[in-house]
Parts: sequence; structure tokens; C-alpha cells
Amino acid sequence: MDGTIEMLSATLRNYWYDDNRTKLLYADPGDFCIIDFSLSSGVWVGIANQEGGWSKPSDQIKLPEQSTKVIKHEYGIILDIGGGNHILALTGYKYTQEPSFLTLICVTPDNADMVFNKKVELLEVQENEKGFRLLGQLPATQGEQAGRLCEVCIEGGELRFKEL
Repeated sequence: MDGTIEMLSATLRNYWYDDNRTKLLYADPGDFCIIDFSLSSGVWVGIANQEGGWSKPSDQIKLPEQSTKVIKHEYGIILDIGGGNHILALTGYKYTQEPSFLTLICVTPDNADMVFNKKVELLEVQENEKGFRLLGQLPATQGEQAGRLCEVCIEGGELRFKEL
């Protein structure tokens, strides 16, 4: 995906095969719906978004200026959380007025795991001395003009979600 993550090699696709990987079943909307990781340990991990496809991140997402730990890539936002570990933030395909899914994948030299997947429109990524704060907007509920704001904090190896 990016030379800044040497251990990570990822293949993106937006189609599904049957269990034998012989017959193309269908393609999802968005730029891609499956990401296949080949890690430096030799482990291969495939992660699929079954809620609709992922899209390239919007230019509207505010990122810290001149950060060496937040890298906007063509297909996602990479957060360097230290120790050779990274969080890959992927934004979902947006249907009409519904917010897209925000998916966070923790990538280590040995594994890649989806650690967060919720209907949140990512608005901003902030970096501080403790880690990262991702600000987003939830879907509007009945009677609301706009959805509530929320945050995902990644600090000290922990992830916390909170409505604001």
C-alpha cells in the first residue's frame, strides 16, 4: 500500500468468489470491498466489508499538518501507533444521506484485525502526545437534522468510542 509500512503488502478488490474461489458471485459498490494482507511474518489475512464497499478517503477529512504518524494513502489513512504496528482507517461507500462505515484495521507484523466498524462519517484525524483522536458524525435519528458527533480515541494500545 505504501512504502512507509514495509511489512504490509495489500491487494484490494471489489468482488466476491464462491467458497472454492472459482466463480465470481458479485461486485460491491465502492472502490473495493476486500483487502488481502500479506504480512512480513508470512501470514496472509483477508478482511471483507460486508456492509458495502470501501471508498477512497474524502479530501474533506481534516488531517494534522506535517505529521509523520498520519499518512493519507490513496485508499485509506494510515496511523503509526508505534512498535511496528499501524491502524488502517478505511471509509465506506456512502449511500445517499447515510454516513458510510468507518473501519479500523490494526496491522501488526503477525496479524491484521478489524477492531472497529461502525456507521460513522470520518470528519477529522487529530494527533496528540498520547495517540490519535478520530472525530466523526453518527447517522441522524428521527427528528434530528444532523447526526451526533462522536470520537474514537486510540491511546496506549487501547481504542475507545464515545458519543459527544
